[in-house]
Amino acid sequence: MANDCVISEVLCFCYNYYGKTPTGEIIDALVGFYEDKEIELAKETLFNVVRGVTPKIDDCRDADYAKTVPVSKRVEFNAPPDTI
Repeated sequence: MANDCVISEVLCFCYNYYGKTPTGEIIDALVGFYEDKEIELAKETLFNVVRGVTPKIDDCRDADYAKTVPVSKRVEFNAPPDTI
């Protein structure tokens, strides 16, 4: 996995602006510039990479801590593609 390289303009954009720009502005830029299929492909790519990562989140000792994070602070990873 360490030698695999994924090229995704959408993921690159998100990586470079996340945490530096308000989320609403990032979403507006993504939706306004990229086609829906490009965003869906980036989301699928990200999920596939995360699925292949080991150890799994449930295997980490911080998994119990993650369960204590308030619902309002959690990120919804299973959101339908149209809510990206």
